[in-house]
Amino acid sequence: MIFSSLSYFFGFLVLAFALAESLVSNEDIYLGTHNASSILETRNIWFVTFTKSGEAFKEFDDMWEATSSAYPNLHHAKVLCDLEFEFCKSQGVLEYPQIVVLRNGVWMRNVLDDSNHSVRSTLEFIEAHVTPCEMEFFKSGFKCLTEEKYEGEHLDSQEAVFELEEDESWKRVNTLRKPCPDCFQWEPIWLSITRNVAEELTMGYVNCDAEEELCAYYEVNKFPTFIAFQQLDALKYEGPLDYRELLHYANQLASYKTLHIQPQEIELVEGLYPTFFIFFHDYALTLEDEQSIKRMELYLAGNAPLFQSDSTTLANRYGVHTFPAFVSVRNGEPFLYHANTPRQFRSHERVRNWIRQASIPLVSELSPSNCHKMLGRQLSVIALLNPESETYLEDRASLLKLGKHWFQFQKRRERNFISHQRVKKYTALTKAKRSKDSKKIKRIKYSVVEHPIFTESVSFLWTDSTVWQTWLLTNLGYSENLINKVTVFIIDNEREVFYTQGQDGRPLELDEPSLFSTLTAILDNAHTISHQNMGKATICGGKAYNRSVYFKPFIYCLILFLSCIMIILLIQKRRRSQPPRTQPILGFMDFHPLLTVKAD
Repeated sequence: MIFSSLSYFFGFLVLAFALAESLVSNEDIYLGTHNASSILETRNIWFVTFTKSGEAFKEFDDMWEATSSAYPNLHHAKVLCDLEFEFCKSQGVLEYPQIVVLRNGVWMRNVLDDSNHSVRSTLEFIEAHVTPCEMEFFKSGFKCLTEEKYEGEHLDSQEAVFELEEDESWKRVNTLRKPCPDCFQWEPIWLSITRNVAEELTMGYVNCDAEEELCAYYEVNKFPTFIAFQQLDALKYEGPLDYRELLHYANQLASYKTLHIQPQEIELVEGLYPTFFIFFHDYALTLEDEQSIKRMELYLAGNAPLFQSDSTTLANRYGVHTFPAFVSVRNGEPFLYHANTPRQFRSHERVRNWIRQASIPLVSELSPSNCHKMLGRQLSVIALLNPESETYLEDRASLLKLGKHWFQFQKRRERNFISHQRVKKYTALTKAKRSKDSKKIKRIKYSVVEHPIFTESVSFLWTDSTVWQTWLLTNLGYSENLINKVTVFIIDNEREVFYTQGQDGRPLELDEPSLFSTLTAILDNAHTISHQNMGKATICGGKAYNRSVYFKPFIYCLILFLSCIMIILLIQKRRRSQPPRTQPILGFMDFHPLLTVKAD
């Protein structure tokens, strides 16, 4: 019995050592769906051959075996794609044979395919993907004693290892964490995008398990997250996680450039783009101005075109009197970037927040791509138009006119508000000077006048009524016939309610006085106008964010906690109000109060 147990134990040790030896030697490991985690979860570098079984690619396999024999300790694995077709497809490998490098669980960009499999190209392929320490280990099996010397060494530019450098090239990074359940399926998508823009962009991965400080610095909280870098400036991709959208955004980054614009071209540009940006400067374009333009290119790629001009004619057209200046032109209406100091003018966060507001047109078509962007505003005016109607173009022009007039109306409100605040400030300053209170004078003198933005509270949208009829019935419960007339809704995105009637109780129409009075009343006091609750979905589809549902458990726990505290306080108060009990005799035993204890 003991002998048989020992034999089983020694047999297990032999198998374990054999498996360990296969993992550290150049013996091939056949990889598939069942054992992919064996190398995907390691921190070693692997050379993985995607090929077919049989004699189909024997010449390619023999060439790799002969070349890699110079590195006895090279980690190598094979995938037979005719037997593991789904695994190869999931990794983005549709053509084989090819050899792909896996480093720290991440597929590298460069591959060695059948078109270039000479001895020299194979050796160059291996040497380009390993550090000197790894090269020494693969040849001799001895670990490099000065490994820290090469930790910061930059690898070949074809690697997906990402390092931040202060250069002028674009970089785009996918940050991932291994426990992320969806990150694995994004690897072939990211590899495909990388191959499309490899010449224009430097693409890479950041594993947030290994680079926690870097991910924390750029506030990466969800995975996968896609970030674009220009020098040390970073911008998160906030669009839909779709292959076409990501590829389109990557191509926009790769080809985005600032163009010079002349006064005679402005009419054409306004007709082509509902929103575009202009950087105005004088004849002396400083280094700081060039850096600001580069930063704007990063923020505007995929959103709107950027132009630059030194024309005083264009500057006067858009109300620019000081240089440099940023202007957003939305449906022909200028929207200036205000800054009191040069530091504010070049503040990354202020510029980025301003672009988020200024890149949305005053009037635009409601579509799935821009729907979530519109939710950043409090109210949305939606006009349902029928393309087959004779008044279709006239209705669109009326809505555009309403959007422009609302913008101008709100700009006047802003100017009046700022003027009123300044009058209050200087009136208080005059009174303080009369009282000769130096501290009060200094406090009022250096106080900042508030500059509210009223123009970004409402978005004007139009869409096809025939397409959105089902959406209205499902989400709003509105089932009237919308085919033959223009229907206007006002949706409160914060309160998740909608309005179909104006302040006068009549149905909403494309009429400026009644619509503007209704919008002003809703913004000032939303409860003065009758409204209806939205259905189960939001304006963009999907479940609505019902705050009461999400906060109910927290409220219940808070009430329970406060109840326990109140009960404890009442018990303590009741105990204090009761007469004191007889002190226990001998410190540990209670006796009847009439009992007398006598000592012997």
